[in-house]
Amino acid sequence: MELALEDVGIAPTVIASPDAVEGALPLAHSRCTVIKLHGDYLDTRIKNTLPELSEYDERVDGLLDQVFDEYGLIICGWSGDWDVALISALERCKSRRFTTYWAAYQGEVSENAARLLDLRKAQLISIQSADHFFGKVNEKVTALKEYDRPDPLSAKLAVASLKRYIAEERHRISLHDLIQEETERVVKALGEEHFPATGPITPETLLDRLSRYEAAVEILQALIIYGCYWGEKKHRYLWVQTVQRIANAITRSSGYWMDLRLYPAMLLLYSGGIASIAASRYDTRWSLLFEPTIRDLDGDFPPVKGLYTWKILAQRVQELLPGREREYTPLSNHLLEVLRNPLQDLLPDQREYESCFDTYEYLFALLYADEITEEIGEDFGFSGPLGRYSWLYFRRNRSRDSLNKRLDAEVQKYGEAWNMLIAGGFQGSLPRFEQVKEAVDKSLRTASRHW
Repeated sequence: MELALEDVGIAPTVIASPDAVEGALPLAHSRCTVIKLHGDYLDTRIKNTLPELSEYDERVDGLLDQVFDEYGLIICGWSGDWDVALISALERCKSRRFTTYWAAYQGEVSENAARLLDLRKAQLISIQSADHFFGKVNEKVTALKEYDRPDPLSAKLAVASLKRYIAEERHRISLHDLIQEETERVVKALGEEHFPATGPITPETLLDRLSRYEAAVEILQALIIYGCYWGEKKHRYLWVQTVQRIANAITRSSGYWMDLRLYPAMLLLYSGGIASIAASRYDTRWSLLFEPTIRDLDGDFPPVKGLYTWKILAQRVQELLPGREREYTPLSNHLLEVLRNPLQDLLPDQREYESCFDTYEYLFALLYADEITEEIGEDFGFSGPLGRYSWLYFRRNRSRDSLNKRLDAEVQKYGEAWNMLIAGGFQGSLPRFEQVKEAVDKSLRTASRHW
């Protein structure tokens, strides 16, 4: 049992002797406690014979009395016939605070077990095997996690407060406190105890981890979306600080789970960035990509250098996502679906939403190329972050068109007065933007023959 728990990143408190009862953490403060009533097989004091099972040390009895009084029970694989001391402990407990479930093969139990079932007012569950039964329990618990997401009304109320605060300068302190308090709530929700850095990565565990991250930031994500859409230049520091705080909430080291801890920050970055593009606030978009400082083992960096899909999750791991094994950009495609509902009110039209999403990823690639390349010459080969636009565009046989008409229209409309350039993007130079864009487009068109 201990080894199985450790395999999924849980280090249990183990009580295998009366002495261990006295030194153990209180049950309420232990994430998981394994109680070995009969001792450990490595200990010569292990109980096995009928006389040995007739009574427990008073310290063990006291612990059992607490467990049976304060917790529900799932009984599986126990006949209820031979362990006299355990039967006595169940009989001593007079309270029925929580339900007892007794799983038995084909629903058949002994006379002693039937008596205990009646005494505990337990529910008898007919099973075919323990593996099948606990597998089904796991499936149901996983499904219930969806109901553990924040109440949708909570996000709507938070957004309603934000809209009221953001409209008037006299509410600037209330706006700051609203964002700050929700940010710190999320930081606590992202703690090590909820998202351990160890454990196997499988399609199920990966999807589960992403879903729980998405649930944790749901309210803060809504605030970032509407803040970036409606907010002004004076509000940008709030969104920048929020992304920076979430990105640095947990100390990172190497490993897939550790890299994935940047997913909540990337989720907020996508959310705020797409909302900024929908509102033509490209200066806010630039601030989100360049002003937060993300701490890393190799030094600090801005989001544009590391808060993208392939950086936080290797391609071969992205392909573990169920149903996305053969996709070119699995995590981008996942984000497209995940962000649809939060941005629904601002971008009700699906094509418009996808256009803003693709523009976000395309502009990210251009800014990345601009940031890491001093001079872009004839031999420029782009190997930076790619989004779904990078293959979808060419799959539609539009290789002679512009890669992103939305961005072209924005630049054509404002020219040198484009707020992205004024904010500092592409060194504030329209010719630099055009040079970077031409080089990246050429590189992508060359690579498209492999798709």
